[in-house]
Amino acid sequence: MVQHRPIQAAPLRDDPALRAEMATLGAMLVGPELIGRAGELSPGDFRSPVHAALAGVILDAREEGLALRRPPPEPGHPAGSPEALAEWTNRWLHDVVWERARLHPAMEKVSSDYLVELIAASPYPPRIGWYAQIVREHAARTRIAMLAVDHASALAQNMPLVQLRKVLDKSGRQIENAAEGLTPPTGVERDLARPPAQPEETGLGSLLPRPPPAPEVTETEDRLLGALLARNHLTDPVARIVERRDFHGPGRSLLYGLVEEMHRENMPIDAVTISPAAESLGALSTSRTGDGRLTLDGLFRLARPADEAHAVQLARQVQHNGIRLNLRHSLRHLVDTANHTDVPARAVREEVATTVQSMAAMRGRLAIADEVKDHGLALAPQLGR
Repeated sequence: MVQHRPIQAAPLRDDPALRAEMATLGAMLVGPELIGRAGELSPGDFRSPVHAALAGVILDAREEGLALRRPPPEPGHPAGSPEALAEWTNRWLHDVVWERARLHPAMEKVSSDYLVELIAASPYPPRIGWYAQIVREHAARTRIAMLAVDHASALAQNMPLVQLRKVLDKSGRQIENAAEGLTPPTGVERDLARPPAQPEETGLGSLLPRPPPAPEVTETEDRLLGALLARNHLTDPVARIVERRDFHGPGRSLLYGLVEEMHRENMPIDAVTISPAAESLGALSTSRTGDGRLTLDGLFRLARPADEAHAVQLARQVQHNGIRLNLRHSLRHLVDTANHTDVPARAVREEVATTVQSMAAMRGRLAIADEVKDHGLALAPQLGR
């Protein structure tokens, strides 16, 4: 067997499109019955040649896979006994998919181990429709860019006015057709492109830079974000406690805002579905030197299941850290304003009033958090949306 070598390993760490391709293929490999949920997906939608080859093989093998009878459920084993499930998986992955895939020229340097790697890259296979939509959207973006380049090259040539009109008409139609693959706007990225409201940041003090948070602050924020990525239903009790401005780790405020907005719009939330918007909003880092923001690879490693009590505890820690740091920054604003000789007394009084109002609002938030802690929220646990 050929030794498995990672395919385009470096771009995978920073490319939501390739991550979505892996998640989509992984979901298909979990079972042929999930392939139909991917919608109108074709091998040409996959950027990676290896992924395109595998997609073609899997789509062609769907009927043969559906003909394989899954093992019947047994007491304590809803998917069948471990032995029977292992036998069925081996027949589907190796006898059906791999026996076809290994003959494709694009698979020359890939082993069957890559199929297992793809399955592991799919956070929640029933969400294959969402993953596939990301694949289609990136494919549409690529087609639009390629069409734009082609038509720009054509327009660079001297041509009669009649021919120019034809080129423009053709270009417009083709680009519009390609744009049909784009997802309808949900408002998530538009709403989060604005920074969160910071009522305590007014006056001259708002120009003061914030010091970087302590490592333990960012670590707590990451643990909370990881719990929400793994268990979407925890967003409800957490949202009663924390706000975007409580997050101080680089990019974490935007990530939490994305989680809130996606949950509000009933969108499933995991590392695959959140990564395109997170990247476009600048919440993720593509720097190899590191700037404190999470990389795409780090986002995938973040998800960690937690129960409601633990999530609420983490949310209270994030809230307390956020209130402490926001209040400290608000007081620095007040000091800066009061010490500025060019600021009139009226402006200082306004800054004092703003700071006092912020303190009162923070106290009110702590009272709400105590209510959540004391009474809890009766939410039925679920794996995800």
